[in-house]
Amino acid sequence: MPSGPFLNLTILSWLGFVVVALPHYKLGMYIAWPAAILSVGLLVFLLIPGVPTFLVEPVNGARAWIKFPLLNLQPSEPAKIAYVLFMALYLRRRDPPETLLALIPPGLLTLIPVGLITVQPDLGTASLFVPSLFGMLVTAGARLRYLALVVVMAALAAPIAWPFLLPHQKARFEALVQQVQGDRSREHGATDRGAAGHESAATQRREHGHGSEPTDAPRDGGRGVRPRLHGASGIPTRYRDRS
Repeated sequence: MPSGPFLNLTILSWLGFVVVALPHYKLGMYIAWPAAILSVGLLVFLLIPGVPTFLVEPVNGARAWIKFPLLNLQPSEPAKIAYVLFMALYLRRRDPPETLLALIPPGLLTLIPVGLITVQPDLGTASLFVPSLFGMLVTAGARLRYLALVVVMAALAAPIAWPFLLPHQKARFEALVQQVQGDRSREHGATDRGAAGHESAATQRREHGHGSEPTDAPRDGGRGVRPRLHGASGIPTRYRDRS
C-alpha cells in the first residue's frame, strides 16, 4: 500500500484527471476570458516593485513565484493553459487567418504574456508560447507559407535584439555555440588534435632534453584550455532564465 509523498501525489493526480475529464469541453469558452485576465494580473503582480518578500522572493534571479501558506505558485504555468483557452476562443470567433495581416493580432496578443514572463526573467517558459501559437494558427487554417515567412523574418531580425539581451542571456547563446562547435570538432578533428598534442609534447621534451618531462605539456590531447561551463548541460547556471 503506497504511503507518504507517493500517496499524496497519486491522490492529487487522480483528482487532476477528474477535474480535466468530467467538465464539458465547452466550459473552456466561458472560463477563457477570466482565466486570461487572472493570469495576466498575476504576472503583473510579480513585477510590482515593493511587494513584500514573504509573497514574492526572487529564485535564481527570477521573480517567478508567489508564496502561499500551503504552496508556492508559479503564475507562468497556469498562464500557459489560460493562453491556449483564450487564443482558441479568439481564433474560433474569427475567420481563418489566411492572410499575412491576419497573423498580426494573434501575435500581438501573444506578446503580452511572453513579455511579462521574459522580464522576470524566464526566457525558457516565455519561448514555449510561440510554438503553441503556431500550432493553433495551423489548426485555424493559417497558410504555411505565411508562417514560414514569419519565421524567416524573425530569424533575420534576431541580430537586432542582441544589444538588448542581458549579459547572462548572451552567455547562454555563446555557451550553446561553444557546445555545438565542440561537438563538431570532436566528430571531425579528434584524431588531428591528438596527433598535434603528442607532437607538441615531443617538441617540449626535445627542448628540455631527452627523458625530461615537459612542464607545460597539454593534458587534453592538444585541445588547449577552454572556458569552463557550469551545469550538467554546459550552460551557465547563474541567472539562467529558469529554463
